[in-house]
Amino acid sequence: MQLKLAHWLTLFCLAAAPAAMAQGMPACPEKNLLYWQAFPPGGESDLSARHQQVVLKKKCAAIDTIIQYKAGAGGGLMWGQINTLPGDGLNVVGINLPHIVFQPIEGEVQYKTADITPVFWFHYTPDVLVVPESSPIKNFAEFIAAAKLAPGKMNLGGSGLNSANHAAHE
Repeated sequence: MQLKLAHWLTLFCLAAAPAAMAQGMPACPEKNLLYWQAFPPGGESDLSARHQQVVLKKKCAAIDTIIQYKAGAGGGLMWGQINTLPGDGLNVVGINLPHIVFQPIEGEVQYKTADITPVFWFHYTPDVLVVPESSPIKNFAEFIAAAKLAPGKMNLGGSGLNSANHAAHE
């Protein structure tokens, strides 16, 4: 049985989405929320989850938001199990773009992008291009020009395969 992520995130969104409250849902759940992360503690996804944990505690003081980690396969391990979690509104799963789109295209994960229905966007991370201060490159146009003049000579670093960093430099 396919359960949509909307079932798990409904209560999570109540903390920030008054429109959801208009549908007759309770303001806060009676049990703790489990906030599932597809990446290990200490990274950007974890920091975002911890920020939401603080916000949810202010909105629903009687419960805790417990962050759970199921890291592996660049997020694919957790996202492949989204539809196996109870659809009780107490399981929240963090997703990351572009991972949830690119991985199924490569066919190496146990989920399809269509299986995931985001219901609330609360965070994005912009990428930054950095060069040493001594570099003659002072802006993006100069960076592109230098890369075209010397194909294969410049290096870019990022967080991994199928990440936004990877997509940007491809």
